[in-house]
Amino acid sequence: FSDGSLLLDDELCAVAITWYYLSGKNDYGERISIFGKPMYRYDYRFDYNYSAAKQKKYLDKAQRIVKKISGGESQKSGDKNAARVIKRFNKYFTDNCVYDNSLTKGKPYDAFVGGVAVWDGYSKAANFLLNMAGVPCEYVYGRGYGAGAWENHSLNISELGGKWYSSDFTWDSQLHNKSYLLKGTENSLFRERHVQAKKFRSAKWKKTHPMSNSDYPDN
Repeated sequence: FSDGSLLLDDELCAVAITWYYLSGKNDYGERISIFGKPMYRYDYRFDYNYSAAKQKKYLDKAQRIVKKISGGESQKSGDKNAARVIKRFNKYFTDNCVYDNSLTKGKPYDAFVGGVAVWDGYSKAANFLLNMAGVPCEYVYGRGYGAGAWENHSLNISELGGKWYSSDFTWDSQLHNKSYLLKGTENSLFRERHVQAKKFRSAKWKKTHPMSNSDYPDN
């Protein structure tokens, strides 16, 4: 960013992801290349709610996590490398974050700094960290069926080999069995328990994010 600082909050988290965004046309971003892929970079100024020291703390922690987990694999050619990075991030959440039953912690840094978060904390942290690691990822919100009722929920989709796959890091990190990791649209368990918001069901969205029908192989 123009002044070298970064706030990991709802608004700026979305901007940070746009900064790494991999596809689509945008007339406001500077076209750049990261890991050999075309992207768009954006420069913004904000009225920060947090000190520069705290912003640096959050960003430094994110960079350490990405370096440790990715090991540079997402920079190599081949989707299996990126898939391994996604699985490692899932294990990171399993080992380092617990669900917030008070339902008050929904920021990305709640998940990867505080280690306690609700669904939005998990999915926004995954979105931020995976894109930082060079793995195309989107934050998708809607409803999820858990604990016997439909409730607000969010998940992530990641692009591998030109197709997008769904992952629910919140639920999968609690179950420890990859039931909700890199799933296709024909996965009945995932489909029956998730309903995406109207935006993500539109023809425009589907055109730029073609979903895989089948689960990612060897998952």
